[in-house]
Amino acid sequence: MKKLIIILAMCMTTSAFAQNSFPTENAIWNESRSGNYSIYGLLGESIWNDTVRYSNLYQFSDTILSEANIIGSVAILRTDEQKVWLLQPFGEVLLYDFASDVGDTIWHNGINQYGYITPCSDCYSVVFSTSMYNGRKLINVRLHVENYEIDLPYTWIEGIGCSFGLLMGIRYLPMSQNIYDYMLNCFKHNDTVKYVSTLPCGKCFCQQNGIENNELDNFIKIYPNPTKDMLNIEVSENIEIKHISIYSMDGRTIQKETDLLKYRELNISNLEFGTYIINIETDKGIFRSLIIKN
Repeated sequence: MKKLIIILAMCMTTSAFAQNSFPTENAIWNESRSGNYSIYGLLGESIWNDTVRYSNLYQFSDTILSEANIIGSVAILRTDEQKVWLLQPFGEVLLYDFASDVGDTIWHNGINQYGYITPCSDCYSVVFSTSMYNGRKLINVRLHVENYEIDLPYTWIEGIGCSFGLLMGIRYLPMSQNIYDYMLNCFKHNDTVKYVSTLPCGKCFCQQNGIENNELDNFIKIYPNPTKDMLNIEVSENIEIKHISIYSMDGRTIQKETDLLKYRELNISNLEFGTYIINIETDKGIFRSLIIKN
């Protein structure tokens, strides 16, 4: 009887791991970058040194993964248990380690800077909190570059990538750029949608041009992020806030505020640890952003 219980437990663990492991084929990511939408997908494989198998990542013009729809090659990736690697001429770069936990340090060997992967011997991520989303672990990290800590949280989604985009989990952005111009809209594997963000359109494959955030980035600031209790909202004088909503990653309304007097300082101490979406409706449009409660 004890042997049977052990076997069942092992089967359950293996099944859960397989469900959330990083795909090697037939996977699609839809991302937005400064209002432009891109589709990336895995099609075919490459063999390195006659032994190591990598999945080919391309940009596509359509959600049908076929050679006829390829726009261009993006990268080749491989997965090793819960780790995802990207091959570069200078060696492999560790994109993700979904087995990491709070306090762990993940060394990358490279950095995504200005859209190009470059070598970096002192680039690493530190996990500061974790939560769950639809049975997948959300890993909140801070990226360190050459002893410099970027004061902006990145959220890795187990078996999928980063909430800002597949290759954005190790992206270094200068202060002049806003990472919230980048967003993972949707992830689909084996014709099954497994992740949909309510940003920017709430659909798996956004087609419209432009994100409402873009013109409001310079007029609305949210800090500190992450936070344990109070969230400060700094708004330019020419912007009028109508109301604020906070959503879970799966689109459920968690908190709504209608009292304009409360907007300068929003109390989220009642929220559980995790990643959320804040939606600020103004007279000039809608501003959305990711926030982390720790």
